[in-house]
Amino acid sequence: MKLWSLKIGAKTCTFLSLFQYSVSLSNQSKSYHHSAAKEISFQSRRSAIASIFLGTSTAALLKPADEATASTSIEDIKKIYDEGASSYENLYSDSLVSRALDFTTLRKDLLSKADGDVLELGVGTGLNLPYYPNGVTSYVGVDISVNMQKQAEARFRESNDSISTVSSSLSQLYKEDKVDFKIGDVNNLSSLFSSPSVKFDTIVDTFGLCVFPEPVKALSSAREMLRPGGKLLLLEHQDSVIGKALSPSRKIADVANTCRYDDDVLQLLREAGFRSVESKNVAGGFLTKIVASP
Repeated sequence: MKLWSLKIGAKTCTFLSLFQYSVSLSNQSKSYHHSAAKEISFQSRRSAIASIFLGTSTAALLKPADEATASTSIEDIKKIYDEGASSYENLYSDSLVSRALDFTTLRKDLLSKADGDVLELGVGTGLNLPYYPNGVTSYVGVDISVNMQKQAEARFRESNDSISTVSSSLSQLYKEDKVDFKIGDVNNLSSLFSSPSVKFDTIVDTFGLCVFPEPVKALSSAREMLRPGGKLLLLEHQDSVIGKALSPSRKIADVANTCRYDDDVLQLLREAGFRSVESKNVAGGFLTKIVASP
């Protein structure tokens, strides 16, 4: 069975058909077939996927990835995200995958559990900032990319009565000087703060763990930054048949290519010392939503 039918110039492939096929496949077998991938050249397949998932206009802006392997260097990741910052939101928030899986609702649901002093890992361009609820008392966003973080900070200056680029609760905290941003490595979070006593009630990561080169170190660093009774909120890709089927979409651009779709997130949490873990598979198991504590 082919993953999709394709006519150049006529978009007969949709994400929904791919997603439905993947769900069906996951019910039938744990194996993944590459027959469709073998029928289309790499360049044609990448162009087709970019147009299908992002739309032709957005796809044209992206720098294509050379290989479909996740980056293993912090410096590589910093460079890739600095260069890709201008097209990042089109790639993710406006993509067909994001709309089909309703990433906005998934973000809102996860962030409704955030409270107290919040640390967000891999804040990027600030896609989570509109969804933080009342009950958050301070906010710090961390990222390795200066250009990505500049866009997140700009959201606070752009937000007004007619445009809500951040939540009302964060907007008020910003006015009270209780919002901050840090550039640094998630593997060593404590080094970003002047006092070792700085701790957080909630740490948030959405679609960042799959990019971090050393995810266990990043999670261990996050655990050390939690107050007693604090929690880690995760929304992440995980190993699944659907992830394998969607893996070709990682080839459309360097920023997409940094993400792994095959992490065993629960095992990573165990290795990092998290003992209480509540997880829920969403999007047919392609994603997992997690609340964890040490």
